[in-house]
Amino acid sequence: MPTREEMRSLGEEIVRSYEDRIAEVAQLRERVKADLKEFGDSRAAMGRGLRADLAKGRADLIRDVRQQRADLAKGRADLIKDVRQRSAEVNAWIKEVANAHADARGEWQNLTITMQARRAGTAAPSPPVEEELRNRVFTYLANHPDGIRMAELEQVFGVPRIQMAGVLKSFIAQNKVQKRGLLYFAI
Repeated sequence: MPTREEMRSLGEEIVRSYEDRIAEVAQLRERVKADLKEFGDSRAAMGRGLRADLAKGRADLIRDVRQQRADLAKGRADLIKDVRQRSAEVNAWIKEVANAHADARGEWQNLTITMQARRAGTAAPSPPVEEELRNRVFTYLANHPDGIRMAELEQVFGVPRIQMAGVLKSFIAQNKVQKRGLLYFAI
């Protein structure tokens, strides 16, 4: 059996062991407090840094968006300008083609009249000069503000319907004449 001395020694050892554990727990507590404070401080600093970065990033993003909007507006204005310019060029080209088509049609009609006269064995009537006919038709239309039918124009000027239609279509393409229903009006 253990002696009294051994028992006391064992009790003192248990008490020392307990006190050592209490001291270690206290040290551990202090280390954990210090680590938590350091962690909290670094977390707060990181949060401040992230907020500053976000604010800077937001400002940069807003500046970039404004710049892109300005670039888009300028690009849109340039595009509209280009479209208008090309549209004007296309319209001018269409008018040139329409005039060339009208001239070719007039020549073709004159050829048709000449061929019909030769087949019939008669002398071909001298066709009116196209520009002279155009001037006379326009003047006639301008003097009749209530409008004129194509049939009446054919009779007045003694030209076939196809030739008169060509003259009127060229005027319409040049925005000199307007057709409403069956009537033609000088503009």
